[in-house]
Amino acid sequence: MVEDVVRELGHLSLGTRLKRIGETLQAQTQALLAAHGFEQPAAWFPLLAALDRLGALSVGELSQAIGVSQPVITRSLRGLEEDGLIQSETAAEDRRVRRIALSRKGRGLVQRSQREAWPAIEAAVAQACDGLKGDLLAQLAALEDALTEVPLQQRGGGMSELDRPVWASLRHQPHWGVGDERARRFKADINRFAATPDESADSLAALAALLQPGDDAVYLLQVPRIAVPPGLEAVREAQGVQMLATRRLEADDGLQVLGAADAADMLALATLTEPGPFLARTPTMGRFIGLRVDGRLVAMAGERMRFPGHVEVSGVCTHPDFRGRGLARRLSAAVTAEIQRRGEQPLLHAWTTNTVAIALYESLGFEVRTAVNVALLKKR
Repeated sequence: MVEDVVRELGHLSLGTRLKRIGETLQAQTQALLAAHGFEQPAAWFPLLAALDRLGALSVGELSQAIGVSQPVITRSLRGLEEDGLIQSETAAEDRRVRRIALSRKGRGLVQRSQREAWPAIEAAVAQACDGLKGDLLAQLAALEDALTEVPLQQRGGGMSELDRPVWASLRHQPHWGVGDERARRFKADINRFAATPDESADSLAALAALLQPGDDAVYLLQVPRIAVPPGLEAVREAQGVQMLATRRLEADDGLQVLGAADAADMLALATLTEPGPFLARTPTMGRFIGLRVDGRLVAMAGERMRFPGHVEVSGVCTHPDFRGRGLARRLSAAVTAEIQRRGEQPLLHAWTTNTVAIALYESLGFEVRTAVNVALLKKR
């Protein structure tokens, strides 16, 4: 493991150390907000809280209240105004001064976040800081270790179904899988994912019992660290990212909805390109679309896991002969737009190492919510 130079330098790199901890807290707070259904940047909420508590303020007064420079405040205000969360007017006492106030939409967002998200964030941070003692550097080390070991979104009641998407999908669509409330897996011809609600000994034993000698290995995908059940072994372990769509995309009417008649072509394309586990009945998990050239299926994308309010974009693949034409982008955007049209939140998963795919999804407005752990398990 590479030495943590910033930590070893002690007081000499204290500014960098504090900045690093701040960025970690900001990113994990963003994940907690997303888990509670809030898409706005975490950096906006101190501004919203100041306007809620103090009423209309000038940019300078906001800067003093938050302790952030005016240029940074101004950039955030642009986003808040575009989102309809604030309104501004010229101050009566000095027409050169612009005063900022919450709009009706902004006040509603603050009230909802105060009920649904802020208590969870406060409890999670308090839990991460609990027990810190000693000199300042020792406390910083303990806090960094605590945030790495158990992120905020896993503390203080902040767990979300997004943290265990496979379990959430199987729990809400039990007809797709086998198992019980301790462990479930998809049926063998639908998909190769399995999950547990936690890492208790009972759940792990139930998961192990779902696999038999000679079975294909199953994938686990979740935010918490993966515990390998006794009797199973990890064939592969890796990290991925979970991404959520943050802006609306437009529908694309020039693509074909795929059905039962296309099943053989879909399986052949997925087998060739390996977009992820894709079996004979994977297309029954959701709506798939594709593009044919001279009758040949050359690209497709669709929906996989789903649970209330969320649907996963998956199965994105393009035949090698047709890559470089923007087909993956077009199909991903079209699937995302359809999910959004139904009022649901699109999400997707990608290997951390697949930087090309991550960059593509970021260009479509997806943002990383959190890292996820992935393991491929089989019977020992």
